Amino acid sequence: MTSFNQMLERIQQRDAALQGAKEELEHRVQARTEDLQKEVVERKQAETEMRRAKETAEGASRARRISCQHEP
Repeated sequence: MTSFNQMLERIQQRDAALQGAKEELEHRVQARTEDLQKEVVERKQAETEMRRAKETAEGASRARRISCQHEP
């Protein structure tokens, strides 16, 4: 009976270790997911800012061309 109890104890220890590892992995996945979501938001904001800056620069360039065309 002792060997059975020892085997049961080892199984329970293994199960506890597996559960701990699973919880740690889930925590790491959740943290990484949050990091990636923040990165996506930041990149979208940067893309929007770049698009606006490009549009502003293109508008200024058009205005200069038009202005230069009307000068004698």
